Amino acid sequence: MEIGPLSEWVAAAAELLAVGVALFLPYYTARQARKHRQRGLRLLLQHLVQAAVDQEPDSIRSLDLFLKITFLGNNDPNNDQLLLIGNQILDVLRQADLSATDQRQRVTGLLGTLSLTLN
Repeated sequence: MEIGPLSEWVAAAAELLAVGVALFLPYYTARQARKHRQRGLRLLLQHLVQAAVDQEPDSIRSLDLFLKITFLGNNDPNNDQLLLIGNQILDVLRQADLSATDQRQRVTGLLGTLSLTLN
């Protein structure tokens, strides 16, 4: 039984590798973009919550708008927990009967579930 020349084997292996790259490169690129987008959302949420805890003007309104717009544009189920915790933080920040220390403590606990911290 003859297996053929080495050049045909090398060409077949290169063709197989090219097909593999063509099939899996879009998946890898989309996954990287999704991870990058989620990281950006996490950092922006952390920044907006920090501003709201520091009681900067219009920070709670900005956080509310961010959560609403992100919810409307969300097509990734991995961001659902981020939005849920963000809305819980917004509810805590809107409670007028809580002291600033209690608010900060509750917000820190909620951010801890997302592995985020306050400064």
